[in-house]
Amino acid sequence: MKKAEARKQDIINCAARLFREQGYPNTSITDIGKAVGVSSAALYYHFASKEDILEQVIVYGLNVVINRIRSILLSEGDIREKIKDALLAQIKTNIELTDFFITHMQEMRNLTGVHLEQVKSKTNEFYALWFDVMEEGVQAGIYVSNQNLKLYLLFSQGALRELMYWRYLELDPFLLKKTPQEIIDVFFEYRRSGLNM
Repeated sequence: MKKAEARKQDIINCAARLFREQGYPNTSITDIGKAVGVSSAALYYHFASKEDILEQVIVYGLNVVINRIRSILLSEGDIREKIKDALLAQIKTNIELTDFFITHMQEMRNLTGVHLEQVKSKTNEFYALWFDVMEEGVQAGIYVSNQNLKLYLLFSQGALRELMYWRYLELDPFLLKKTPQEIIDVFFEYRRSGLNM
């Protein structure tokens, strides 16, 4: 990685941590510069604005998740196992990149205009990847063909996202004791057996 690229990544990493700890509105360009060890002017060499930094933080986290799950989902193998492995990778990445995940959850509302559109575009890429795999799952008999796959996708991803957020906030000691693999196993058991209502 070239020096300028490495510096830019340092800024993104430090900004993600500060946005998570202090919140986006309470974090200044000066705060980020001090954390990285550069002047505010140096930050503007890499980013046009603080909002630009927030966009890059969120997009970076999404890119890591997308690249990791894509490599699993597009590989050869049983579709059921690929889906489980990809969901597991997604959870592990959210835990590994907590600063990015929490910033995305809490601070995306601060994006406007082109910055918001960039994040929406990257989010749509994430969901399109999963939707294609779910359509493959219909062919394999994992999902019923008359299900509303998009709605199911939003339900399942929303549930996993909230689980990870609760875990971060330490709202439930039971959840804190569960490993990513245990979370996925329970998730798939309920998906397989359903609820007796």
